[in-house]
Amino acid sequence: MKGYASSQLQPAKTDSADAALIARFGRREDPRPWEPPEAAESRLQEPTRARQALQKEKTRAQNRLDEAEDEAVPRAHENLLGEIERQI
Repeated sequence: MKGYASSQLQPAKTDSADAALIARFGRREDPRPWEPPEAAESRLQEPTRARQALQKEKTRAQNRLDEAEDEAVPRAHENLLGEIERQI
């Protein structure tokens, strides 16, 4: 909806303006109702989501390692990074 709103040059951000925009979108675009993915599709998405979560955690751990000031802390973060990389 955000992209549609900007394409319509809607300056005001109020509930009534949003409601009118959504109604106009529904009339013009005739969107299909949302349907949940089938179980098989959801199962296929799980490994991708898990990998993305691990990549985010790897970035956080690397940032903590880069910012570590105490001498004992880097080893813990390096161990964590190694475990995350092994799982990815």
